[in-house]
Amino acid sequence: MNWYVPGMGYQENFLPAEQKRLGHDVKIIASTQLPSDLWPQFLPPEMSRNSLLKEKTSGENGVMIYRTRGYRFRDSALILNLGVVKKLRELKPDVVQAHDAFTISTLIAILYARRLNYSVFVDDHSHERYTNTSTPLMRIYLNSVRMFLKFFGGRVGRFMPINESSKAILQKVLKIPENQIQIVPLGVETDRFTKSAEMKTRGRKIVGVGEGESLVIFAGKLDMHKKVELLMKAFSEVAAKDPNMRLLILGSGPSSTALERTAGSLGIADRTKFIDLVPNSELPLYYNAADIGVWPSSPTITVLEAVCSGLPVIVPDDEPAYEILYRNNAVMTFGRGDTKALAEALGLLVQNPSLRSSLSSAGLSLGVEVLSWTKIAETTIEIYSSASCAKGDQRQR
Repeated sequence: MNWYVPGMGYQENFLPAEQKRLGHDVKIIASTQLPSDLWPQFLPPEMSRNSLLKEKTSGENGVMIYRTRGYRFRDSALILNLGVVKKLRELKPDVVQAHDAFTISTLIAILYARRLNYSVFVDDHSHERYTNTSTPLMRIYLNSVRMFLKFFGGRVGRFMPINESSKAILQKVLKIPENQIQIVPLGVETDRFTKSAEMKTRGRKIVGVGEGESLVIFAGKLDMHKKVELLMKAFSEVAAKDPNMRLLILGSGPSSTALERTAGSLGIADRTKFIDLVPNSELPLYYNAADIGVWPSSPTITVLEAVCSGLPVIVPDDEPAYEILYRNNAVMTFGRGDTKALAEALGLLVQNPSLRSSLSSAGLSLGVEVLSWTKIAETTIEIYSSASCAKGDQRQR
């Protein structure tokens, strides 16, 4: 994979650990690069660029992480991860799960699959921003990936997109056939992200929420894609009629200062609390402290974690990444970009404890039955086995 950041709540932080807990020997190969939008404000305090460049191996959740030197092409997401092939030769894996269909590391893993005698599977998290063809470099690169997979894509046991949107991109942009694709959703560490009266009490004390007050939360990166200002405008409309409403913006990013100014201009500065990013392990405290969560724009795994914590959540009604939440009636929706519609949804939830309870129950059930990392890990192991057996049968014929 391109990179690995300890302490986050991403697939790579939890899925390999669950696979290992199921009895498999799991290791991670990543580069010394980091995603530009996570540097430096989102890194754990003990990490620095220098420590990553020097680091050869480390561990998290019982899984060893091997880093090879990586080079970034200008400011793009394209990372050349040197030493991947050498490390694959050393580790001699039976199965390689490559991260993201569009990365150079994934193409290398596919190319060497037969030579190094392992089965390769590709999980994919693509969305429209990752397939932008507005620059000549990206058009050339995407065309090159498409041609590569035309000749070598048959070596992949399964492409495993995380949702319908990623699946559509694989089919449209890379021409991956339907029978080679199986959706595997993102998961949640449901042992931590769950409903807890004790965490609710502690969390509300940390935030400073009083008895009888309603806390609305947003958590994540504070950038233009998250449209947090839309939430703030909707909140100001509802809060004008309800003196007991409070808003928590939990996160850091380039929009932080602008959002604080927005709170002032909307007259909700005294109702709004800003807290910098906290470790993923502390997020359950804040989700339990809140009464309603709102994520008004681009998709994030944070929504899944909040829903599985029993938090009633409002999201846009047209986000493919949340299809599993829509199907299970685990969220409330509004028309994307519509401040009035968001204010109406927010006001309805504030006034309707029965609806909040229904959403909370649906989210908790979905977490335990479908979205736990244990369930996701079991699914991936089954995919490895079935796809490998199918290829073996074809070779025998």
